Amino acid sequence: MPRLIRRYRRPLAFLLAFLGVLVALSSMRERPDTWQATVVATDLAGGHVLTAADLRTAAASAGTRPTTAVGHPDDAIGRVLAGPVAAGEILSEHRLIGPSLLDGSPPGHVAIPITLDDAAEATFLRTGDVVDVMAARRSSGFEASESAAATIVARAVRVLALPGTDPGQLPGLLGGARAGSTQATVVVVGLPPASAAAVAGAAATSRLSLLVREDPAPSAPSGGPTVRS
Repeated sequence: MPRLIRRYRRPLAFLLAFLGVLVALSSMRERPDTWQATVVATDLAGGHVLTAADLRTAAASAGTRPTTAVGHPDDAIGRVLAGPVAAGEILSEHRLIGPSLLDGSPPGHVAIPITLDDAAEATFLRTGDVVDVMAARRSSGFEASESAAATIVARAVRVLALPGTDPGQLPGLLGGARAGSTQATVVVVGLPPASAAAVAGAAATSRLSLLVREDPAPSAPSGGPTVRS
């Protein structure tokens, strides 16, 4: 046996060295870059208050991480969805109505999501715009035309978020349609509680739309022209 080992010691040494290199390369191989994402466990409607059962964590590739991703399920429990979400969707701050939306708003203001029947109405909207909320009673076609006349139910309210048209949103997610489509979309506005109650009441029987108006307290120019409808 010792003779056999001495006879083949060079090939054996080469083989052992080769195996050592393979082991070293295997340990140095980079693992796929992943992160623990907070994911929606089931389809949920806008306005839903999140619970622990609604959320889970899952490994996701680094390229799918939104800059506003919710860090941990506990950070979202008790918060309200600004629009519908789909099962398996990575949850981001854009999907939630929270105190951060009301930063800078007058004391006592609340945030409320408004559903627009036609997403094209939100084409020229942007966060920070000031709008009037208008309601036109839905008619069956047999009612008098004046029954559909629009009335203003809330004046000079500020747009806080556009969950359905946010450019940072991952493609293919629910929660709104592309500008110009005929699907419904959600616009979140901030307003006093009394006005919020009026808007919610009108939404039950009327078609809501938004009329962009001049900002009574304009901010610094953004550097380019803005189209208004």
